[in-house]
Amino acid sequence: MRKYKLQVLFVYCLSVLSLMLCIPIQAQETDNTHKGEHETYRRSSLCLMLITHENENYAQAIEEQFKAMPLPSRYNSLNVDVRVISTKKSLSDGNVADLLKERGVAKELVGKWFNRDASGVMNMDRIHQWGGYNASFQDLKRAQSTERGVALLSDEGTELIQNTFVMVCDISYYDRSNTGNWLGGLLAVSAAMLDQAGQAQAKKGNQTNATTYSALANTVAAGSEVAQDIAGFSVNVMARLYRLKWNNDLRNQLYRRYWVDETTSASEASSRRLAFDQDNQSYELEFLGRYRSRSGKTVSKSNNDLDLVIREVCSDAVERSINNLSKMFPVFKPKTPFYCDNNLVYAYIGTKEGVTSKSKYEVLETEKTDKGISYHKVAQLKPKDIWDNTGVYMSDEGLEQKYKGTSFTHTSGKEDICDQGLMLREMGKLGYQYKRNMFMLNLSLSQCVVSREEAAKGLEKKDNDFKKLSKAKIEKFDPMVYGAELGWLINYHTNFAWNPFNAGIRYGTDYLEAGVTTGLVFRTNPLGSRGKYALFVWPAVGYRYTSATLKYYSYNNNVKYDSKTKTYSYDRTKIEREVEGVAFNSFDWYIKAGVTLSEHMSLAYSFNNLHQSFNVSFYF
Repeated sequence: MRKYKLQVLFVYCLSVLSLMLCIPIQAQETDNTHKGEHETYRRSSLCLMLITHENENYAQAIEEQFKAMPLPSRYNSLNVDVRVISTKKSLSDGNVADLLKERGVAKELVGKWFNRDASGVMNMDRIHQWGGYNASFQDLKRAQSTERGVALLSDEGTELIQNTFVMVCDISYYDRSNTGNWLGGLLAVSAAMLDQAGQAQAKKGNQTNATTYSALANTVAAGSEVAQDIAGFSVNVMARLYRLKWNNDLRNQLYRRYWVDETTSASEASSRRLAFDQDNQSYELEFLGRYRSRSGKTVSKSNNDLDLVIREVCSDAVERSINNLSKMFPVFKPKTPFYCDNNLVYAYIGTKEGVTSKSKYEVLETEKTDKGISYHKVAQLKPKDIWDNTGVYMSDEGLEQKYKGTSFTHTSGKEDICDQGLMLREMGKLGYQYKRNMFMLNLSLSQCVVSREEAAKGLEKKDNDFKKLSKAKIEKFDPMVYGAELGWLINYHTNFAWNPFNAGIRYGTDYLEAGVTTGLVFRTNPLGSRGKYALFVWPAVGYRYTSATLKYYSYNNNVKYDSKTKTYSYDRTKIEREVEGVAFNSFDWYIKAGVTLSEHMSLAYSFNNLHQSFNVSFYF
């Protein structure tokens, strides 16, 4: 066995040396900083795992659809045997890491790379196959010029192991039909309250306000019917990305202590198999980060194929998580070499690697430093003619004559990029791209506080008699006002959201207000899972129309002369007047502060120049 291990190490060293001798002279011409060194393109391997919640509906259906989903073609599928973790509670990053370690996922992935079976026997078939499949065309031509040809290239497949990733999707179900039901009910109650307020205004003879209330009641009632017909299926996804730790020491340890093949004696094979099974420390997963998203499909109750909806929603959510995690972590993105022909750049990537007409690629120059390899963008390209390489194997004979790959055109940066050993990588990063949209329904109970000065300004514009009465007094105006708002939130980041459009109404016995605002939401990171217990501050500005019925009074001072006493007396008669349709202010602002009790509900206090409000908000 020792002789066999020495042979393996000898063949590996010979393979590397042979490839180095086959590198063209131009590729070795680098400066002292080693810029432009070639880096082999390798397809990353991905293992998808699922966390479901036992106490939620459709957990079994989600599990079935998840297992049936194919991976994106740009990744090799390397799934472990047990792909689903079922739990009754929400899991933190630490909980998930513990579960993966407890189940030995990292060790199982290593075993799969070497096709290890139940008896402990290993082979290099998968590495040889994927090494040839993923080789760049330049590497293939170099290998074919050596004595061992493509077989030599396959030996390099061990490099693929360090690009093995695990994505754990924590998927929870959210039924949009429930949202439609309670939203429809709330809107129906609001419509009834508006209708009653309109009738009250009609009895008082305030026809303008009565007509406005009636129109709003009809609109809200129609919205209630539409909302109650909403059905659908939505999932919340927390995707966590891990990378398998792999290096030369681990590779050598596997060959030295755990390798078993047909030449291994029975007793040694048994001890090596047991040693690998009991090694729970060597192989680990490195946590890279997480991405939270929601995906959903909303249809009417009369047209709802739930099985189809679940399948589409889960596939969309997982695909979105993969795409955004690759933008957040460039190590998750593959890099590829290229060549030039007739002023065009060609690379042997295509539809299998997810290239589309909207893709953008950056040209990278590598630099070796004391801290490792860094990449510098020197140019930018976009696809022109995309190669359909589905099912194409890189070691096919005559590949160079059959295909040219995907062509790219130069869009910016350095133009002389050929023969420099540079690399291509897809552009794009997540940054503050929004994670999801949410709609908001806000219900408020307000104390309308209108200053006498503000009311006087409105009356002066509306009532000529008030202008003439210098001693007229305004009765206190502070009725209770009910409010409802519908808004749209775009969540750019855990701590930041934009409310581009928020429309609302407030109404009371003698008061009506309608307006639109836009604002920003600043909030802390949730202290619990699923958006619980986040503090937020929400300033907003916009336009408001306010109409109210105000009362003011003055005194009619009738002077009387008493001839007996020869004195004057004043008979003060209180004169009251009611004025309808006073508009206070067209500019609207408010500041709201509160706490999210869950992902779908928050409590807050808000104030502006007319109101002090207590708010309950629902998000869906």
